[in-house]
Amino acid sequence: NKLNAVVIFDAYEKKDNFAIKLVDEHINYISIGIASLINFMDLDTLVLAGGISAREKIILSKIAKNLKTKNLTLKNKCNIVISKFHNDAGLIGAANLKD
Repeated sequence: NKLNAVVIFDAYEKKDNFAIKLVDEHINYISIGIASLINFMDLDTLVLAGGISAREKIILSKIAKNLKTKNLTLKNKCNIVISKFHNDAGLIGAANLKD
């Protein structure tokens, strides 16, 4: 077996201490980046996609908690949502580019 996000999130859901530490640290860094992006771009909605977006409940709740508890100040309220296309979002977007 290769170690990847699916394996780590499966272990996280089984309450594996190492996986919990990895996910918490990863989401912490994502939260910092999201706060910076929201403030820099003055966003009102941010759509997340990619492989980890399949773990929507974990991701969104941890990001929301981090934004509140880590003193990551936002200039405005921003809705953070998961793309319905999950891991295929980039591929679908690229396929829809016009010349």
